[in-house]
Amino acid sequence: MWNIDWNVVAQGAQLTVVGMGLVFLALSLVVLSMVILTRLPWLQAREKEEISKSANQEISKSANQQIGADERARVAAIAVALALSEEYPRPQVTASGREDAWKMQGRILQLR
Repeated sequence: MWNIDWNVVAQGAQLTVVGMGLVFLALSLVVLSMVILTRLPWLQAREKEEISKSANQEISKSANQQIGADERARVAAIAVALALSEEYPRPQVTASGREDAWKMQGRILQLR
């Protein structure tokens, strides 16, 4: 009834298995390389953060010991003075009528 050459079928199945094996091997290599490439920068960043944290702690300890209370008060006063000097003066609203005052207030709010 059917004239099938089983050698051809076996060779086709073998070729299919080998081909799919190569495809899955290539996919696994791509996934492995993606994992390695994404993990390494994170590990390096964590190491850098740990090193910088330890260095900052050492610097802050030595800085706290060196700076006295008077020096801290001076630095705080300078910081407050700089913050206050950077504020912009608010424009004054002067209008004669009630509707004009609302318009002027709206314009002032838009300019902020």
